[in-house]
Amino acid sequence: MIATQRLDGEGPVYLIFADEQRGWLVVDQGSHAGFMYFTGFKTVDGGRTWVAASYPQSAPVRFVNSVDGFSGGEEADRGVFVTHDAGQTWASLILPQAPGTTFPAVPQPPVFTSDLDGVLAGEVSDSSGDIPAVAFYTTSDGGRSWRFAASVANPDPRASAITGKVIDGKDWLVALPPQRASGSLPSGVLQLKVSHDSGRTWQWLPTFFSGWVRGFSFRGSTGWAIITEGGCHGIKTDCYSTTGLFETIDFGAHWTQLTVS
Repeated sequence: MIATQRLDGEGPVYLIFADEQRGWLVVDQGSHAGFMYFTGFKTVDGGRTWVAASYPQSAPVRFVNSVDGFSGGEEADRGVFVTHDAGQTWASLILPQAPGTTFPAVPQPPVFTSDLDGVLAGEVSDSSGDIPAVAFYTTSDGGRSWRFAASVANPDPRASAITGKVIDGKDWLVALPPQRASGSLPSGVLQLKVSHDSGRTWQWLPTFFSGWVRGFSFRGSTGWAIITEGGCHGIKTDCYSTTGLFETIDFGAHWTQLTVS
């Protein structure tokens, strides 16, 4: 049991609670591409006491029930890991191939609507490195098995800045290059496509983002997006990068940029 322990580090801190009692803490103490140094803990009494816990990487952790858990996040370089024995062992989450694809989709962390029912999105790549689609998968057994549910084709497979987002069990979102005639829009523009019926039908939304989506977060119909735009005014000179925070209250149909001091 951890009473008092000071941890210093330059990396992020991931603190996630599933309810008022169960929580997980990962403190990154200087991880980078070739080295990962972090410390993990868990609590079952609302954070009054913590015990050391073993996790596979420096990333957010969440258990959907007493034995099935996941490690991964938007910035997790090693992908998504899964455990089905309460964290004693972890393994990479491997999805079945989507119909008509060459490689399994690269998964994002799943969103669960109950202790057993969940949905996740994943980017589908091909042998050339292009990303022809975003695929969605569902589970009804805590993530022990996954079933292909739907895919959304990428209008420009060479554009790799696409992403999918599961809002809940039936509302799913994808950021893609817009389906417009070549040259009608500048490069680096993304448009959102949404499904409100678990992937059976999709519709384009009216908002365009200039840049790439670094992260989505939703609570019901209200959501937030971090958008980064970058480029160079000259040939590899006078380069710039700007990041903005945007909010929606209608499942992504319309967005307002927020002022961040």
